[in-house]
Amino acid sequence: MCSSPTPTRRWARSPRSSRSALGFVFRPLGGILFGRLGDRIGRRSTLIITTLIMGVSTGLIGLLPTYAAIGVWAPILLALLRIGQGLGAGAEFGGASTLLAEHAPPGRRGYYSSFAQTGVQIGRVLGTSTFLLVTLLPLEAQQTWGWRVPFPISFAMIGVALYVRLRVAESPVFRRLERDKQVVRMPIRETLAKYPRNAVIGIGAHIADTALIYLVATFVVAYATEQLGLEDRTVLLGVVIFGLVVIAMAFGFAPMVAVRPAFYAELFGARVRYTGFASSRELGAAVAGFSPMIAAALLGAMDGEPWLIPLFTIATCAVSFVAFWLAAEGKDVDIAAVDPTQETQATQEERA
Repeated sequence: MCSSPTPTRRWARSPRSSRSALGFVFRPLGGILFGRLGDRIGRRSTLIITTLIMGVSTGLIGLLPTYAAIGVWAPILLALLRIGQGLGAGAEFGGASTLLAEHAPPGRRGYYSSFAQTGVQIGRVLGTSTFLLVTLLPLEAQQTWGWRVPFPISFAMIGVALYVRLRVAESPVFRRLERDKQVVRMPIRETLAKYPRNAVIGIGAHIADTALIYLVATFVVAYATEQLGLEDRTVLLGVVIFGLVVIAMAFGFAPMVAVRPAFYAELFGARVRYTGFASSRELGAAVAGFSPMIAAALLGAMDGEPWLIPLFTIATCAVSFVAFWLAAEGKDVDIAAVDPTQETQATQEERA
């Protein structure tokens, strides 16, 4: 006789889980579309566009009418906004990291670009903390209007982000490409033609940390509340503490993600860096983004026994380990090179 699905497995089949996956599916497309813009019109200009798309999409989620008010249009509009989030997110990190890496002085690329990853972790902590405050409301208030409150805060964040980004100069590397008429028309084509190996490495390199983050942020929350019976606020507090530990600790997860922006920037030449960075990283994120659903399926397959989930996590780490192992050392790469794999030392010295 077949046993009934566990609560966590039912969550994996739920519309909420599907909406979460929807954003991940569109992230690689966002990396390709806006990566092309970043390699054609500039890193800074593209980041301003993605800020508006992601911020407005997030803010409008909290203002959506209910199903009772507009019927089937409610989930349709929610899906469209999740797609907008996915498209914007697909180019945000790659663009910000590229801009930081290309502004960095010699010998400081890793340090400068690591601030992009620090911002991600701080954002996760702030976002989870906001929802933690929502759990302090009565249950009825949470379900009717409380869940909406964090989303419109995104409109204020748009203002902060635009204030900062409008005051950042365009990348000197991109300005040089424009001056030398080296801007490429189809960066994704050149990425695949010149850097196929590095593109695959970029995909694999982002699987471990994405899987871990979303297992903690979504699967663990669902498992702890639905399977173990813990209160939402207790679990969310644990997620916040985990995020703070990630920011503060000087070993393990934090160093791995801190050097990631510089690592990706060094994989691709200047003409296609935004596209190569964003598309490969976000394709890895799209693959790893399904990890909560995979974990829930493994839990259900083992009738609630969770021992397969650590093995799955180890497997994702193994994939990223192999990707890093196969990558060439990039600390001496000339970040301004049109094609660093072919640029000679003499050319680098001439540019200097």
